[in-house]
Amino acid sequence: MLKLTLAVVLLVASSHALPRRRNLLPHIVGGEPAIKNELPYQISLQYFKEHGCGGTIITESVIVTAAHCIALGFEDAMEVVAGDHIMSRDDGTEQRRGVSRVIVHEDYDSSDFPNDIALVILSEPLTLNGAVKALPLAPEGHDATGNAVVSGWGALDWDGEYPDVLHKVLVPIVSDQVCIAAYGGYFVASSNICAGYLSGGKDSCDGDSGGPLVADDLGYKYLAGVVSWGNECALPNYPGVYTEVAYFVNWIAKNLPQ
Repeated sequence: MLKLTLAVVLLVASSHALPRRRNLLPHIVGGEPAIKNELPYQISLQYFKEHGCGGTIITESVIVTAAHCIALGFEDAMEVVAGDHIMSRDDGTEQRRGVSRVIVHEDYDSSDFPNDIALVILSEPLTLNGAVKALPLAPEGHDATGNAVVSGWGALDWDGEYPDVLHKVLVPIVSDQVCIAAYGGYFVASSNICAGYLSGGKDSCDGDSGGPLVADDLGYKYLAGVVSWGNECALPNYPGVYTEVAYFVNWIAKNLPQ
């Protein structure tokens, strides 16, 4: 489940495989439009002014996204748009920033997507305000539980239309055992977290890759996962597979700009 426009697909395919569903693509299925400024941590990661992936603001200068969203060597063509809601118009809250560098996890493998995480370092800091906010990370080693919100501008159905408005959907976090059993021969790593209804119908999808899975079981909202992959979108018995942020907290801290 991963949605990139054709131009971005050609770019990223030249350097990294594009996942999110192992026929692999992601978007929001079965959700609803977000309210403006409801998800101020969400960004659009763009190539040549076209939406490619989602991402999450964790500091005014750093974005967390998926490793498979990064086309190495094309940093000059990358741009982060924060504070956006309706892509086709100026909402008056957007902030656009160039990219000074990217940091892809050194053990990322595009063949089966372990360690599917990357940091995007902005060329200049964002101005944090009501429409643009940083999101706390999951505590190291914490196993998120309950329901979580996933969001993005990804497709509204497998092979479906891509919305102009930011969408969100609430999905339950499922156990590692359930997720591993669901995917069988596909590799679900200990560094993954899974969320979705086994009955299907609600999921992230193509174009949501790299975006946030946000939990609140600790009494506050925090980044629990990064949209990574799955089997198409919202199919029964196939929850979405996310990079588990709690597993990578130390890696993120080590790579933050000093």
